[in-house]
Amino acid sequence: MYDEWVSLESEVLDDLKCQSVLHNFPTNVGRDVAKSVVACIVANEAQGNLLSSPQLETNAEVKWSMEVLCFGLSLSLSEYDTLRDCVAIYRAWLSIATHPKPNLPKPLHDEPLTFVRRMFHHLQNLFVPRLDGSTSQQVALCQSVLQTVQTIVRESESLDRETWNTLLMFVLKISDVLLAPPSQPNGLAEQLCEPLMQTFFNVWMSSCARCFPAPTMWKTSQIMVARWRHHSPVVEWWSRVISALTSRLLKTMHGPDFPQHNTNHEDLNLVQNFSNEQIVQTWFRMLHIISDPVELCNSNKFSKSPLFIERSMKSDSLIEPSQQPCLRMLPYIFLKAMKGISSLVDAFLGLSSERKYEVTYPNILMQISTPITPTNTRK
Repeated sequence: MYDEWVSLESEVLDDLKCQSVLHNFPTNVGRDVAKSVVACIVANEAQGNLLSSPQLETNAEVKWSMEVLCFGLSLSLSEYDTLRDCVAIYRAWLSIATHPKPNLPKPLHDEPLTFVRRMFHHLQNLFVPRLDGSTSQQVALCQSVLQTVQTIVRESESLDRETWNTLLMFVLKISDVLLAPPSQPNGLAEQLCEPLMQTFFNVWMSSCARCFPAPTMWKTSQIMVARWRHHSPVVEWWSRVISALTSRLLKTMHGPDFPQHNTNHEDLNLVQNFSNEQIVQTWFRMLHIISDPVELCNSNKFSKSPLFIERSMKSDSLIEPSQQPCLRMLPYIFLKAMKGISSLVDAFLGLSSERKYEVTYPNILMQISTPITPTNTRK
């Protein structure tokens, strides 16, 4: 579909923009600097005057502080207090895109979008899975950032194309980092997948309505989303979005007298600000964003991917790529996709959409949380 266009995958996955100069120093050096600087920035929190930073008056001062915050966002969960404060600072500073506060550093007021883009590059570090500490703590921090992203795309009126592209690449990057590898029971990816997909599609649909993504961005998303389909919420949210788009598309094509395609009211909010032309263009592209759903029948499509092979090579249990527990969800996910497509066919035929497509697969859902024993081991 996008054969003539170049993918931006390498740019999306490039880690250079989320690296700090402190990453060039020993870990303990960066950690100590981050703890000290972050503690100073939030020193006024107890007085209810968080981030009142008169000392950050120039671009150089703010950028230097952001180098420290960037490193702080990559700290392990053993430094949770500093990590939490870094998130709080950036969430407060990101309000410059929606409701600017007078106590924010002056450079943010002078060049808000420049600093917004830089902050989103740095926040990618938060979504890298940690091996230590409580996953629930990281989940809570990530969810707070996702909520901030949704607030910005919903309320900000000042985003330019460069910032929209940064937001699109941000949700692509963090989704790929978490969802492309095989998922682990109760891991970070499993716990964040639902809110992550909600944010992903909210950002994407908002961009379609206000700053339509370029073909290169659509090609990149199609390549990357295909790697996440072994997670049920990916297909579920795709089905919800394409259903809402179809509901609007039918009104555009056939008028109000055509049988209505019933869609969740909350999902219809995703398309309420679309023009008719935007609906048509977005519907066609979003329909193809998960590639060929029949591939969900072929577990080899996933197990032979480099990330699955790498995870198996590093696993202490010597589990084969094809035996990753998450792959046992593929029949269930395939059924979800087919039910969603079936409802679209019914909608175009003008058939009643009152039938509920509830898909349950209790046996697989119970088994997915229990790792299987490999049938053979490697030497």
